[in-house]
Formats: sequence, structure tokens, C-alpha cells
Amino acid sequence: MPWPGREGVAVASSEGLLKATAESTARAPAAAVALLGPGRVGRALLSRFERTQGRLRLAAVANSSEMLLGTDLIEPDWSAAGADSRTDTDLDQLVHWLEGLDCSRSIIIDATASPEVARRHAGWLKRGLAVVTANKWALAAPVLQWQALEREWRRDSARYQASATVGAGLPVLSTLDRLRQAGERIEAVGGALSGTMTHICRQVSAGTKPSTALASAVEAGLTEPDPRHDLDGLDVARKLVILARASGHSLTLEQVDVDSLVPPELADGPVEHFVSGLESLDKHWQRCVDKAPGSGALIAHVGRFDPSGKARVGLERIEPGQLLASLQGAGNLVEIRTGCYREQPLVIAGPGAGVEVTALALWSGVQLSANA
Repeated sequence: MPWPGREGVAVASSEGLLKATAESTARAPAAAVALLGPGRVGRALLSRFERTQGRLRLAAVANSSEMLLGTDLIEPDWSAAGADSRTDTDLDQLVHWLEGLDCSRSIIIDATASPEVARRHAGWLKRGLAVVTANKWALAAPVLQWQALEREWRRDSARYQASATVGAGLPVLSTLDRLRQAGERIEAVGGALSGTMTHICRQVSAGTKPSTALASAVEAGLTEPDPRHDLDGLDVARKLVILARASGHSLTLEQVDVDSLVPPELADGPVEHFVSGLESLDKHWQRCVDKAPGSGALIAHVGRFDPSGKARVGLERIEPGQLLASLQGAGNLVEIRTGCYREQPLVIAGPGAGVEVTALALWSGVQLSANA
């Protein structure tokens, strides 16, 4: 069965059948979409509803505290809505609203980073809703929660689109799925899994202080609101768990050895406390470099796992001729080793961070779910 995010293609040999299907599709009610998380990525998605004509209707927008329900919303409806138009967020009420609409399919976009929202994915699928997600918490969840989700999406894989969880939509999960469908045993997966950390490491490798490189990433809009969530390695660890499970290996977050780049004295407290003490970052970063594997002069932030069960996230010292050294900007690079790709790995590379590419990955998932 396909991993979530794999595209399906149906082929009909009869011209009459194709014509009848097209006419039926044209008459079908629009798919109703709810957006959870109208932050930077969410707002980019909202603008696509304004620009795109078709079978999609935005029926709900919700953040952690407020929601707006309607039948054909556009971005200004959310940004300009007053307190009298919005209500307190109630996801059960939102789902009930979607299920009551006359539509071909109900789709929930999870553009949050909320573990509480992620825990609802399996239940939404069980009720017949589709879920398109960039939220890594669901696919990297504890084993029992993950298995419950897996059971539901395998009933109809088109209803769960998760390519945005790793590589901002690069065809990583679908490639792993196709390799497994072809009978390949995936032996190891690794690479640069954070576009933000690629941006920072490239600057540090060129001689910039880590604190200055981090400030540059913040200014470019590449970091989380709290940059410690990029530096602590846990986001990459969740991606590694997702990749391992997509490869057919059992891995939990607790099994990943994570070398955090956040100085211990700045790990707690408000983000202002962290920003005011960034000189500690430079010293802690150097300590992490000193113990990093490899012997090259350049630095990369890498996540890897192998069949022995060893999984690690942290800095590596790399040589200029290595593939990781070729990354530009906020790029991601994933190396996949199988029986056929053992000596020379299969490599997938491209933009791995950014509002627009992540929004595009989610939008593509919405289209696949709506048209399935």
C-alpha cells in the first residue's frame, strides 16, 4: 500500500468513459477545505484560493484560539474578520460543519506544528475526511498512535497527503514508497534535512560566526519563531523517524541520538532570553564541531539512520567534494541506499525550507485529495 503522498494515476481506455467521468466531475459539488494554522505558510495557501478557480471551496479557517466558518471564504475574510465574525476554536464543531456541507470531499489542511492537532488525524480519516499535512508530529508519533494512523490511511491513501512533512514537498516519501513497492530493501537514509540549518552551516563554513548566521536566517524568515526549535535538532529527528518508517524500519524519537546546538544555559526561558545570550551559541557550536564525526573543513547539519538501528542528528565535518557541500541556500539533500543504490546512493535535492515551497506542497496535496 502506498505511503501517504504517493500520487495515483487512473487510465481509462474508453473515450466514452472518459467523457462521462469528465461530465460527472464538472457537475460534482466543490470539495470543502478547512485550513488549520493561518501563519506564514497558511497565508500563502489562502492566497491560492483567491487565484485558483476550480472545485475547491474554503469553508473554515482556524488558529489555536479563533476560527471562522463559511462556504466560500477568501483570505480577506480571515484577516479582516472582526471578533463578532470569529468564534472560539472548536475542532469538533469545525468538523461537524464540514461534514454538513454538500460537497464531493471534505479536506483538512494541517499547517500547524501542534501535537494535539496531529493526534486527531486518525480519527478524521476514520470519519471519511481527507487530511493534508505539514505537521510532523503525526507520522513521528509514539508507536501506538502511529500504528492507528497507518491503519486508517492504508484504507484509502489518497485521503492522507504528507509530502510536506519532509523536504518541503520534495519527492522523498513517494520515492521511498516506490522503491519498496518494487521490492527494494532500503538500507540507509541520511542527509541535510533542515533548510534552515543548511543556510546557517554554509555561512559558518565560509567564516561567519554561528550567532551572526542565525540572525541572518531569522531575518530571511527561515527559522521558527523561536530559533531554538531549529537548533535543538528535534525537528530533524522527527523527519528522520518519518523517513525510517517510510523505509520499512521501526524507529522512535527516543531512539535518535540528537546533538543539540542550543547552549544548555539558554535552553529554557523566553525567546528574548535566548536572543540576548547568543555569544554562548558561538562557544557551544565550537564544542559541537570539535566532537562531530568527519575530518573535513566544512560543516553540515545531518540526520542519518541505518538498519542496525543507529540514528543520529547533529553536525558533521565534510570535505568540499562531498555532495552535502554542494547545497545552496536553504537546500535539502537526501541520500537513499538500497541493494541497487548501495555504492552510489540515490540522491534527491532541492529547496527544503521556505513559505512558498511548503505552501505549494500542501496545495498539491489538496489537489490530489480533491481529485482522487
